[in-house]
Parts: sequence; C-alpha cells; structure tokens
Amino acid sequence: MLKLSDQRAVLFAAGVGNFAVMTAFGISVIVPTISADFGVDVNRAGLIVNAYFLVLTAVVLLVGRLGDLLGQSRVYLVGAILLAAAFLLAALARDFWHLVLARAIQGIAAAMVYTAALAAVGHAFGVGRRGRAIGILTMAGALGSLATTALASAVTPSLGWRTVFLLLTPLGLVGLVGLPSLRRFDPGPLTHRLDLGGAFWLLLTFTFFALSLNHFHDGPESFVDGWTYHVPMHLATLASLAMFVWWEGRVKAPLIDLGQFRNRRFSAAVVANGIAHSTMMGSFFLLPFLVERGFGLPTAQTGVLLMTLSACNTVGSLLGGVILDRTRSPLLAPAGIMALGLGLCALGLVAPFVPFVGLFPVIGFLGLAMGGYITVNNTTIVGAVAPDQRGFASGMEQVSRHLGHSVGVALAGAVMSLWVAAGAAQDATGYMAGFQAAVIALGAVALAGAVFATAHAPRRRPDPFKAPAAD
Repeated sequence: MLKLSDQRAVLFAAGVGNFAVMTAFGISVIVPTISADFGVDVNRAGLIVNAYFLVLTAVVLLVGRLGDLLGQSRVYLVGAILLAAAFLLAALARDFWHLVLARAIQGIAAAMVYTAALAAVGHAFGVGRRGRAIGILTMAGALGSLATTALASAVTPSLGWRTVFLLLTPLGLVGLVGLPSLRRFDPGPLTHRLDLGGAFWLLLTFTFFALSLNHFHDGPESFVDGWTYHVPMHLATLASLAMFVWWEGRVKAPLIDLGQFRNRRFSAAVVANGIAHSTMMGSFFLLPFLVERGFGLPTAQTGVLLMTLSACNTVGSLLGGVILDRTRSPLLAPAGIMALGLGLCALGLVAPFVPFVGLFPVIGFLGLAMGGYITVNNTTIVGAVAPDQRGFASGMEQVSRHLGHSVGVALAGAVMSLWVAAGAAQDATGYMAGFQAAVIALGAVALAGAVFATAHAPRRRPDPFKAPAAD
C-alpha cells in the first residue's frame, strides 16, 4: 500500500468520494437516450434525475449527524459500498422503475459519502491548511461532473448507456484505501442510546421538504399551477419540523443540538451558501436560453460555454483554498461573493451587445469567482462548529445548496418569463432582454449575500479544533 500521511490519505479518500458523488450531474446527458430506450416521456424521465436529488436531500442531514455519532469512517465505508452496488444495479436495471430505484439508492449513498468526506477533511486539517484541502475536495467534485459528461457522451453512442454505469461501479471503492486514516478521527463508543425518534421526524421533515420542491402534479410545472400539491407538502414539512423540534427538546441526548443555529458564524455561512448556489444554478439554467434562443446557435455551443464555466470553477476552487490559507483575510469571503454578483451583473449588461465569443471572458471570471467563494464558504461551515458537529455541518451545507438550486431556477425562470411569452421560441429579442433582466436580478441577490459573507468572514486566530499533526 502507498505510504501516505494520514492527512493525505484522508484527502485522497474524500476527493475520490466527492468525485464519485458528483458524477450524478454528468449522468444528465444520457437521460434522453435512457428515456427512448425505456419508452417513457420527458416528464417521467425526469425521475432519473429527481430520484437521486430527492432522496439525497431527504437523508443528508440525518446521515451527516450519524457520522458524528458513529464515526465518519463507518458512514463512508457503507456509503462507498452502497454507491458501487447502486451503480451496478443501474447498469443491470430490467425496466424504468428498477433504474429509478437504483438512482434513489445512489442518493442515499452519495449523502453518506459526501458528508463523511467533508467532515473528515475538517477533522484532519487545521486552519492553516483546511482551505486548500477543501479546495481540492471541491475541485475533485467538479472534475467528477466534467469527466462523467465526457465519458457518457463518448461511450453511449457505441456501447450504450448501461456501460456508463458499469464503468462507474468501482469508482467509490477506490477511496477505501484511505479508510484506516479516517478511523483516527472516529469518536469512542456511544455513551447513550441513539435518538431514533428524532431521526424519524427529521427524515420525515426532509422527505416532505424535498417533495415540496418538485412538481409531481398534473399541469404546468409551476408552484402556482400546482398549489393543491405544493401547499399540503409545505404544511406537512412544517408539521414534521415542529414535531422534530418538540421531540429534540424533551430527550436527554438529542440527535441534533439545535443550539448550533445560535452560532452566528455557522448560520450566516449556511445562508450565504444557499444564496451563492441559487445564483450559480440560476445562471446555469439561463445560459442555454441565451445561446440557443438569443444568439440562435446550436446546442454544441452551449456545451462549450458551460464547460468553460465548469473548468474555471474547478480552478477557482483550488485557488480560493490556497489564498484563504495564505492570507486568512477577513475580506476574502465578502470579496468573493461580491465578485460573483458583479460578474453576473456584467454578464447581463454586455450579453446583448457582444458577439458570442465575447461572453467567454465574463464566463471565465464568473467560474473563478464561483469556485473560489464556495471553497471559502465550505471551509467556514466545517470550521465554525465543534469536531463532533462536523457531519451535521456537512449535511446543512448540502441542504442549503439544494434549496438554493431550487430557488435560483424558480427566480430566473420567473423573471425571464416576464419578457418572453409562453411558446415564443423564436423571440430572440425577448430572450435577450429576459436573460439580461434575470441575470442582473441574480447578481443583485449575490451582492445582498455579501452581508452574510461579512458576518462569517474568517479571522486570524488559532483554530481550537485543529487536528493533531499527521505522522
């Protein structure tokens, strides 16, 4: 076995795990092929993607906290094995619903691997090196998405979509090489009974929450048209949350210490995370409309633009960590999200007046700003809590991320629809104006997020939770 320091082994395991988790985004490229193979329509085909994210959102906070209580290495081990099994089940799926089930299992596994990976990195690296480590972890995830997109695009036409899942099957298991080092940060045996009642109410809360953000109803996919579905789901979410809070207040050893939300630095970082991801996903949603409906260019050009954004995001992730570790500047977080907001506003202002190639410098800047800020933000989230709460913190990072995604797409779509009439696919002027207004609105949201970034900006002070130096 390779002679790696414990820190490097933890980072290797976490990086491979995050790479495997983020392959889910690349899978989207083969959904049309899968839907044609199984003979399902577009709406039903969406379950191939939604099953993964619904289940992930429902369980991520629970499995993150279980990692704190039972050990991140145990959660990572089960998650990695489950992820490999789920990829294999997807490759062997006999019908559409078997594939949806496999994707749901992938969601559970991804939640386990991701929360364990981020929490383990938070344990293994102190302030002076944590930013760079989380930057590498974030970069590995971005590379997972990019690599899977490329793999699926190259393999599917000749070997079929099942081959993609088959090739991904052993991926998560590679990270088990670093498992012995992860065990160094596991807690001792539990001194109390696990709060199964709290786990039940928490799982129910996030199940209803995840369902409320999706349009499993007849008619147009909007919250207004599907109010008879969404309102009951929202009410069920609130009722389950109230029961969870009541239950946690009466047990001696609660699953989650709700007092963590009184930690201003942690809470502000979680809110800022949702804001940043809402602007990111909103811009991802808008760019294809700009390229294909505004400029009238083919889909391949959209791919080039989005790949550029993702590539710069990858570079920005690592740079953000390096700069954070070297400077520890309290201005870094506000500057990062302000750069993101200003970049979005600049994109909205120049898009109608430049040729297509003129978009690339602004897109590159946006990618760097996105990656850099998310690294700083994630470092803050795991560093703002005690070591025995880092799995919970990792889960909250994921919850705020996916909530931000949903809000960002809804906001972007709502603003653009004010300028583009329904079904007006050829209205290039309307799409240009709608894109401009929507992306500037997203930029304004990001600039407002600078308030939260300022509240949780890191200070130059010793890390009281710094892990012991590696051998």
